[in-house]
Amino acid sequence: MDHFAARLQVANDLSGSLCQLDPRQFFLGEKLVDHKRIAFIFGLFNSDSQSQNLLLSLRGKLGLQLDHIVVITPSYSVSSLLLASQLERTQTYVVPLKATQNFRVDIAAIVKIARNLTADQEKDYETYRYQCRLPIQVTGEVTGSGNYLVRVGENRVEIGEVPFRLFLRLILELKNNKKGTISKVKLKAEGYLSEDAEFQSVGRLRSCFIRALGDLDPKDFIETYQPKTLRLSVHPDLVTLNQEKLLGHNNARVRELVEELAAIY
Repeated sequence: MDHFAARLQVANDLSGSLCQLDPRQFFLGEKLVDHKRIAFIFGLFNSDSQSQNLLLSLRGKLGLQLDHIVVITPSYSVSSLLLASQLERTQTYVVPLKATQNFRVDIAAIVKIARNLTADQEKDYETYRYQCRLPIQVTGEVTGSGNYLVRVGENRVEIGEVPFRLFLRLILELKNNKKGTISKVKLKAEGYLSEDAEFQSVGRLRSCFIRALGDLDPKDFIETYQPKTLRLSVHPDLVTLNQEKLLGHNNARVRELVEELAAIY
C-alpha cells in the first residue's frame, strides 16, 4: 500500500503522508489548484451501498478546510443518481484509476466546473438529471484529417462530418428545450439517423467521446433519457459554439444548423 500510495502522491504532486481514515479509505495528501485546497483519498469500494456512508462522512473525518475532495478508486464509480447529487453538494469526486493518466487526475476540469456553475444551474441538474458537468466547446476548427474539433473540458475530440451533424442537432434541441430530448423517429425523418443503421449512427458519435469524459460512459453523455429518444446530457449553458467559424464552412447542412442555433442566442 505504501508503494502504491507513493505513486499516486508523486503523480499528483501531493503534500502530506499516507494515513488510514477507516478500513476502506486512506488519506494520500493535498494540493492547491487555482487557490482551491483539494484533499486526495484512496477508497476501496465495489458498490454504492458500501461507499455511501463513508464518502458522505469524509469531510467530518478529515477535519480540514477543504474546497474539494477527490477519491481515487481501483475501479468503482458512482452509479446512483441520488448519491452522485449528494456528493456534488459536498464537492466530493470519485475517480476510478482507469480515468486517470498514469495515476494523475485531471483536476483542472473539476476546479473549473465547481467555480462556474450557478445555483440555478445546479437546480437544473437536479431537475433534468444531466450526467455530464464538463464544458463543451464546438470550436469550428477542422483537423488535417477533415474532422471537426470539439473540446470537452481540457480534452480534444475529433468528430467526422456525419456524426458531427447529429451532434449539432442534439445541441440545437438542448438549447431550444432544457430537457433536450428528441425522438429517434424525428431524427430519422430529418436525416440525422439512418433508417437501417440507427444503432451504428449513434454508436459512431458516442465512440468519439470515449477518452474525453473521464469516468462517464459515452452512453450517459449521448443519452437515451426516455425510450426511443436521444439527448446530449449536459447543461445547455456549458455548451458554446464558435458561430463565426462554423458559418464559414462549406457544408450547407452544418451552416443551416448553426444559423438556427445563432437565432436562439
